[in-house]
Amino acid sequence: MAILDLNAELGAEVVSKLGHRARFVETDVTSSDSIAKAVESTAEWARQTGHELGGVVTAAGIATAEKVRRVRVLSMKHGIHSP
Repeated sequence: MAILDLNAELGAEVVSKLGHRARFVETDVTSSDSIAKAVESTAEWARQTGHELGGVVTAAGIATAEKVRRVRVLSMKHGIHSP
């Protein structure tokens, strides 16, 4: 699981609670370049560790929960594919 946010201190705290299967990437979600770098970094981390990317939850500034479409990862060599 990758956690993308601006607050590095809180991000590190969350990762410390979640353990080795989580990673924090400092990201400004208002910047396309920052998001692209975070996605690239997350994909590389997944390839290196063998952890699967199981989905995406977009919650920046969201006050209420929304339904998230489930995705399936066939292979990091081939990218992320929807079912």
